[in-house]
Amino acid sequence: MGKMINDIMNELDVRPGMADWEFAVRRYAMDLFKECMEQNGLNQWDEASRLGTITEKDLLNGAKDWDQYSRSSSLIYSMDIRMRLHIDDQEDLFDIQTKALEEAAYLVVAMISRLTGHGYHEFHETEELKKHLKYWSNACGDLHHRGEYDLESVSDLPKELQRAFTELWKAGYGCYEYLAEYDGQYYIALISEFDSTFASDIGMSMDGLYEAAKGNALWLAGKRLFKDTVLVIGEETGFEDCHEVIFLVPAMEQADVYDAIESVISKNITKGMA
Repeated sequence: MGKMINDIMNELDVRPGMADWEFAVRRYAMDLFKECMEQNGLNQWDEASRLGTITEKDLLNGAKDWDQYSRSSSLIYSMDIRMRLHIDDQEDLFDIQTKALEEAAYLVVAMISRLTGHGYHEFHETEELKKHLKYWSNACGDLHHRGEYDLESVSDLPKELQRAFTELWKAGYGCYEYLAEYDGQYYIALISEFDSTFASDIGMSMDGLYEAAKGNALWLAGKRLFKDTVLVIGEETGFEDCHEVIFLVPAMEQADVYDAIESVISKNITKGMA
């Protein structure tokens, strides 16, 4: 038998010894998750796979953002918010609640994705990843045919990748950018790498670094901006056995959306790492 929804609830639940903030975030996360279950007509004893792919938009349940949700669909009385957040000052309670809800949504999306396997492809062997992912360029913009031989000009690329190279591809904007093909479809691959040197610098094991990077990637994948992307996560599949987080952006994506996706990845993929 696969994972049950109750397994996700147990993972989300509060634990003794948690700091006040984490305790509050997990209570908000449980609220969001239970509302999501209700919307899908599910209960805790149903198979977790029945949840499908849950995104931030699903959790917002019609609100345009977490600020609106905080002021209309979450706790609305000051005393209730103070008790939940363990705060006594006179700051804008709804602003603080908004921040807690954003973190709670991240936790829910990442937890569901990790426990159900929906919404991403995970690889632990480089050769297995190579069966699906082929590169038509390196990060410097040198072109080649699926890594097999060099190309003489852009016109030798498939038409979708010609368009991607001339209108989307650029170097030095936060991620390594490669022209790519995944299971026969064309993309630009935005790649973040996590090597042993980085792990050592932040005082984290490679296993811990992998889980942290994976959690951040799953959170990003749940955002509306990423609805058309494909997420590929590789454990020690990159250069010198580095971990890889690969967001595949469709080759025909609009330039402003592509730029926004890369910017958001760059700002958030190391979130919470020391």
